[in-house]
Amino acid sequence: MREKRGNASLCCRRFVHEVSGLEFKDFMYTIMSKGLETIDMKCQIRMRCLPSLLAVCAVFVLGCDTSKNPPQVSDAARVGAPGSTVDQVCSIVAEQMGVSRPQISPQTSLGDLKADELDFVELVMELEEHFDVSISDATAEKMMGTNNWQQGMKNVTMAKLAAVVDELKQMKPHGHVSGQSTRITLLGDRTRHELALQLKGIFHDANTKNTFRQFSVTATIDRRCVEVTAVKSDNVAEQAPSCSVADGVAIVMDARDGPMPIHREHIVFARQMTVPTILVVFTHTDAIDDPELLELEELEMRDLLNEYGWQGDAALVVYDSERASVGDRVGVPLGLRAFGQYLARLPSRPAAPQGVMTAGCSAGIYTLSMEEAYPLKTTGLAPGKYTVLLGDSTFDVQVHSEGRIRPKQNSTVRLDFGRPIYLYLGQRFVILIDNHITAVGFVADTKP
Repeated sequence: MREKRGNASLCCRRFVHEVSGLEFKDFMYTIMSKGLETIDMKCQIRMRCLPSLLAVCAVFVLGCDTSKNPPQVSDAARVGAPGSTVDQVCSIVAEQMGVSRPQISPQTSLGDLKADELDFVELVMELEEHFDVSISDATAEKMMGTNNWQQGMKNVTMAKLAAVVDELKQMKPHGHVSGQSTRITLLGDRTRHELALQLKGIFHDANTKNTFRQFSVTATIDRRCVEVTAVKSDNVAEQAPSCSVADGVAIVMDARDGPMPIHREHIVFARQMTVPTILVVFTHTDAIDDPELLELEELEMRDLLNEYGWQGDAALVVYDSERASVGDRVGVPLGLRAFGQYLARLPSRPAAPQGVMTAGCSAGIYTLSMEEAYPLKTTGLAPGKYTVLLGDSTFDVQVHSEGRIRPKQNSTVRLDFGRPIYLYLGQRFVILIDNHITAVGFVADTKP
């Protein structure tokens, strides 16, 4: 046996000598072929040589010296560097969950802390207030990675929360007074993208951000940050994240075409997203020779705003061409330069009321008419499962009613979300079919 142990030791030393200096792929090939053959065939005491072979692997792959003490994990890496985002997140979670700070590391998950859905909602609100960011429902669901709350809490670690906060902080515009910012979302026809590019040229020292979903222009006007966003898709579900945090919505209309069905849908949509301010921007106004035609289009848009509860007669109207304002209407409507100054004085969006977690609610709804629901050929709303857009998130919701609700009819229904979500009384929503609005509603009672 002593002889076999000596042979094993000699064999391993030879093996170390043979693999030293090899590239990684050659090293792995040697282990899988010659190494195993050396251990199994020559030494025939596999288990005694295996620890030595594993030590060789550790030296080669990790580049560590086993003769020295193993590397120690620093306190900063274990609990987060003092003052870092992850350190602040850990402290906030520790206070909320009633545990000591040293018990929480960046790898700790909310599942480890036995957090439930209510704890998660309260934590998100606390993080938003502490870091001055807005964490959308879609972002929260993406962190969870599943509709199962228990599994989702296991997926949300302190490091993941900190990474989301850092990303949101980087997306915030810089160079303005903290807390003084205005967000405007451009809705309407396709010329909204052209308008965003025009604003880039007009705003001083404007920054732009072009992503797959949207194009944004950010500038500082009168010490206030103004961010104008044009969502590239006409799908209202994809426009919801921007509208849900917007201080105002600009309905963009090509003056050569006049009001279109998409403008009506977006006016309804802005109202359901509880946007506090709405205004109208006409593009390509320099292509209209007859000023009376522009005035008629403006009056038509004001009437449309009045029809859906906006103060259309007092709404701001903007022309993209300075020479489009003629006669006694000079400066009203405004040009784009004055438009920027107006945005800097726009009031901020008020905070949402306090709500509750509930899996269902009673709601009052209004089913759109054929004209309002264009291009849908609506015949009303029957009981069944629909896509409901609530805030910035969509849900598959079971709608319970006594029967089919005819177009242009008000009714009371029961909504079943299938899982607890955050709702507040009076919260508005839209019901979608094929990504178009077929009905609008509000939460009448949050009792399940």
